[in-house]
Amino acid sequence: MTEKKISADIEKVMEDKATFVMRGGERKKISVLEGSEKYTAGVVVPIISEGDTIGSVVFFSHENTPQMGEVEEKLAQSAAGFLGRHMEQ
Repeated sequence: MTEKKISADIEKVMEDKATFVMRGGERKKISVLEGSEKYTAGVVVPIISEGDTIGSVVFFSHENTPQMGEVEEKLAQSAAGFLGRHMEQ
């Protein structure tokens, strides 16, 4: 287990309660861990429970990973929605 914090970019996506998807032609990359470019996010979807962000679903990306698209986005949204509803119970 690493003792590193998530990156400020991931925190921003979580605060904004927005979905991030790195599309094929985009150059913008989001680092997953603070101070490390080793892991980048292809999809980030916040987990919302009772109106509060409690975490996020992150699909990792690599330079050899095929582009993320609508399927990955919908899958991450479904997982985040399920987890958010589950935590409300």
